[in-house]
Order: sequence, then structure tokens, then C-alpha cells
Amino acid sequence: MLNFRRCLIFVLCGLAFTQGVFADEVRNTDQSPFTIVLLGPPGAGKGTLASRLEKSEGIPVVTVSQVLKNQMAQNAGLKEKVKALMDSGQFVPDAIITEVLEKELKQEKYAKGVIFDGFPRTIAQCDFFKDSDRQIDLFVVLDMSDDAIIKRMQGRRVHMASGRMYHIETMPPKVEGQDDVTGEALVQREDDREDIVKARLQDYHEKTEPIIGWAIQENENKEGLVKNLVTVDVEASFDQVLQSLCQKMKKKGLGMKVCTLGSEVNKA
Repeated sequence: MLNFRRCLIFVLCGLAFTQGVFADEVRNTDQSPFTIVLLGPPGAGKGTLASRLEKSEGIPVVTVSQVLKNQMAQNAGLKEKVKALMDSGQFVPDAIITEVLEKELKQEKYAKGVIFDGFPRTIAQCDFFKDSDRQIDLFVVLDMSDDAIIKRMQGRRVHMASGRMYHIETMPPKVEGQDDVTGEALVQREDDREDIVKARLQDYHEKTEPIIGWAIQENENKEGLVKNLVTVDVEASFDQVLQSLCQKMKKKGLGMKVCTLGSEVNKA
């Protein structure tokens, strides 16, 4: 009788261990990182969409400028190197950008995934995904004409202290010229002027737009880095843009929370 009880305890312990391992494997599978890349011209709404996806999916947004700024604050050597480059009118090289991104993404907060807003900016920067063995689960191309972008950006106003954005036509503040929260004055950013916007658009067409061709090739290749690719016309209202994006993701079997959560979450 005693031997039978010992055997039973041994079997039950073995089953518990096996189920525990299996459960861990399931959790690891369910929690595999999900990588999103948003690509589009300046003013197309990448930041707005990134913020909405971050809120609904619980995946943090990464912008190279903010990551670089944070790491420069912690690394005097990096700060000195980047400052020297910028003072001489040079761009920060891809090697530095890749280095700071790799360091950033090692943090625990990116365990569920990451949303890249404004990266990659050049074909050369696409190598980051190959070198880091990171698949792009969803690549979203935001499509908008130059004329529409110029008109949109000329109407943008910002609360400088918080970064809250408004538009005099499509998303005006409650009181003209004033931030909804603080009542402080809204301003037009210097880089929203028409001449500067046109220069930024030219830079986008020359350096960044070719990435779309790279993404299409990677998506068509069964072993490519881009698993799902969608293009969305973003000249409509944001709600219409989100609806269009959700329809296209649904066709690809991507049941993301942003398309199912209630209006209390799905609002700007």
C-alpha cells in the first residue's frame, strides 16, 4: 500500500511538472514580440497612429530621436560624438543609430514588442532588422499626396510644453489658439512652414520612399522579414483611416485590439 502511494505521488508530481513546462511554452508563444513599422511622409499621421496602437496593444513606441536623446543624457561620450556631428552639419551615422536601438530594445518593457515610428529612414537602415534577426509582423505604409500634406501641416498647432497637437480645421482646440488642458498659447512649429515642408518631402521621396519597394520584396518572399504589409490612404479623417486599416488587417487574419476595443479607448 505504501509503495502504491509513493508511485502515485511520483506520477502526479511528474504530470504537474510536465504541465508547468507546457504552460510556460504556451505563455512564451503567446507573448512572442510583435513588431510594427509605420512608414509615411512627414505629416501623414505616423505619430497619431503609433500612439493609438501603443494604447490599445500595450506595445511601446520607439522614435530614434527620443532614444538618442535619452542615451545621450546617460552617456557623455555619445553626447559629445553626436553633438560634434550635428555642429558640423552631418547626419548621425547608421552605425550609431543601430547601436542605440539595439541597447534600447534589450529593456524588459519591449518584451511584448515594439512600434517603430519614423524608422527606418533609409534603405541602409533596413539592415537593422536582418542583423538583429527581427521580423516585421506588420508594416504599414501611410499614403498621402504632397499637396494634402502641405495643407495639413500648415494648419497644425502645438502646445510646446506637452507636445499636444491640434489642427485648425480637422482637430481644433476648444478655444481658438489655446491648449485644451492648460489654456496656454498654441504655436505653429517652424518646420511646419510650407518651404520647410516641401524640403522635407523631397528628402522623404529621395531617401525614405524606396523602403516601400524593399518592404514589398520582403513581404513577397516567403522567408522575408516583412510578414504582413498594408497600405492605407490617410487623407481622410483619423477614424476613417483606422477603419480602413482594420479592414485590411482583418483580411490578413490580424485581430488586433485597436479594432475591437470600445470607444473609451479608441479615441484620440
